[in-house]
Order: sequence, then structure tokens, then C-alpha cells
Amino acid sequence: MLPVSDTNGRPRRRDQFLWLWPIGAVAVMAAAGHFFGAFGALLSAVVVVATLVLLIGDITISLRTRIWVLALAVLVAASVVVGRYAGVAILAAPADAFEPLDLRGQIVDADAIRGRDLQNAQLAGAVLDDLDLRGLNLAGVKAQGASFRRAVLDEVQFTGADLRGADFTDACLERSDLSGAQLGGMIARGADVTNVVTDKELIANVVSWPEPGNIPPQHCL
Repeated sequence: MLPVSDTNGRPRRRDQFLWLWPIGAVAVMAAAGHFFGAFGALLSAVVVVATLVLLIGDITISLRTRIWVLALAVLVAASVVVGRYAGVAILAAPADAFEPLDLRGQIVDADAIRGRDLQNAQLAGAVLDDLDLRGLNLAGVKAQGASFRRAVLDEVQFTGADLRGADFTDACLERSDLSGAQLGGMIARGADVTNVVTDKELIANVVSWPEPGNIPPQHCL
């Protein structure tokens, strides 16, 4: 876009900074999209475009056209806001942007956690039996009394997690990292704990921990 001249043939001061608009627009939309999802990105796009037309296009665009643009921008913005509060799925804010995933007391299936950030998740009392969670980051999860029976948890990060009273009976924990985790009352009867990373003093708090040489469950082989 070329600078628009005023009546004296000189570029207006605000037109000299047109090159900043694309950068600013992308930055605003990216930030709004990150914190508010599609709702924020769409709403910010409407505001940015309307502002550009109203402030920069006052010479090249007729007054009538600018009024129509303003009216359309207000209509679209209002529709986006109404859609957000009406629960339109695409306009919902990303759940993980504000607080950890909360699955306390729920029977969890693969669909409930697919593609979700489980770090610091609230899993107290949740049932995650038989799930394949290998390689996931569960650092800092609050999983007091949760059930991971027969779950595949190889190479899972449990660093700093609260696993007090959690049931890992027959779970696959090969090369998982339990560093700094709270293990008081944890049950790991029959689990595969091959090369598990943990603090030796914490094992003393576990109710049941497999003896060295214990044969792993068949589904862990």
C-alpha cells in the first residue's frame, strides 16, 4: 500500500508507518488466539481490519463504504461474542490455556486425553486402567488414589507428581521417571519397574514394590 498524500501533496504522518500494520496485526491475532482461541483471533482480526480501513482509507475509500465496513465489523464482532457465550465449539477458549486438565474421580478413556497436556493434571481418584500412556509427560500430576492398573506407562515422566495411594498393580513402568514424586501408600504389585528412575528412600513409602528379578506382566513384554 502506498502512502496517501494530503491536499498539499505531502504524505500524512500516519501513512509513513503503514509497514508496521502487518506486523502488528499478526502479533495481535497470535496473542489473542493463544489466550482466547479462535474467538480471540477472529475478533481481533475484525477490529484490526476495521481500524485500518477507518484510519488509513479515509481518502482512497468513500465515506459510505467506510460506514458499511464499520457496520459490518460491529455486526461480525457482535456475532462472534454472542457465539462465544452461546457455546459455539469453534469459539471456545483452549482449555489448557488457563488451568490444568481436571479429570478427578472420572473413568478416563483414550479419547479424553488424546492430544491434551497432562502436565500438572488433576487426576485424584481417576481410573486410568489399561490405558497406553507411554512416553507422556505427567510431571506434577495430582493423582492421589488414582488407578493405573495394567496401564502402559513406559518412559512416562512422573517427576514431582503426587502419587500417594495410587494403584499401579501390573502396570508397565519401564524407564519411567518418579524423581521427586510422592509415593506414600502407592501400590505397584506385579508392576514392571525395570530401570525406573526414583529416589531409593521414597521406595520405603510404597505399600507394594516388586522384588528384583520379578517377571513383568505379559502385556509389558
